[in-house]
Amino acid sequence: FTAILMLDDGKNNDGAANDGVFGATIPKQIASTYVRYYVEATANNAAKSVSYAPVGAEHDVYIYQVKSELTGSVPTKDVVINEVLASNTSGAKDEAGQQDDWIELYNNTDKAIDLSGYYVTDDLAKPKKWTLPNGTTIAAKGYQILWADEDEKQGSLHTNFKLSANGEFLMLVNKNLQIADSLTFGVQKSDVSWSRVPNGTGAFKAKAATFRTNNDDGSTTPITPTDPSVVTGLSALISGKLMVFPNPVQTEFEVRYEANDFVELNIMDIQGRNILKRYFQKNTNINAQNWPSGTYFLNCEGKIIKIVKQ
Repeated sequence: FTAILMLDDGKNNDGAANDGVFGATIPKQIASTYVRYYVEATANNAAKSVSYAPVGAEHDVYIYQVKSELTGSVPTKDVVINEVLASNTSGAKDEAGQQDDWIELYNNTDKAIDLSGYYVTDDLAKPKKWTLPNGTTIAAKGYQILWADEDEKQGSLHTNFKLSANGEFLMLVNKNLQIADSLTFGVQKSDVSWSRVPNGTGAFKAKAATFRTNNDDGSTTPITPTDPSVVTGLSALISGKLMVFPNPVQTEFEVRYEANDFVELNIMDIQGRNILKRYFQKNTNINAQNWPSGTYFLNCEGKIIKIVKQ
């Protein structure tokens, strides 16, 4: 346990200052995390007697689970993450003439869509990490480029985070906190993008970058199913030493984690509801046959992998 001092200063959810009511705030935790806590009170006298709530602490504790801010996914993929380049060494340049990494959005509809208040994030625990500025629109069947360079001073469409060529989670969230689109990719090669083929609707493939143009134009780089670092949907997704395969899931999948002791595994749905908790060592098989189709998130010791149930 980590100790947090409770105060009676009127600034810590404790009511008025010096009213005999003490309060403190438990630090923020990522979605799906279970938080266990108890309260310890020491008398302000010579005896310094101590009491606890609940009485049996530290063995008996209060517990809660952190819920996600997200409210679900949109039913139709109107605006999607269409292409991502996480290692730009000789391709398109931004306004400053720099070859920064970029994210391409695409509008699948026949009408312009206002993207004001949409969010893009590389952190599941922070769905509102970066906000698209007011007045941002994407034309019918059009493209919008976001520069992922962590340099917002260069322009309104420069994000406050960078992409990792070693692999990344990326999510587009609308103004209603619904997931508009998301993807996970593994290790990327320089100037080879991760793109939807067919354009706007297909699965992601490694291919020659097609900046602000149709992804169907340009050669596709073959993906070797035995190389899990670049495979989505064919073999495995890796986050550190955590592996999940196959993914997407049909009926059953295996989780592997290189640890010498038992670890806790939690799986939550898109609403942030925990649907499975399990302790395992090295590997475990999970039956997902009766799960509704959709997106799920597996959390093991702070490592998170997105799972798609077909």
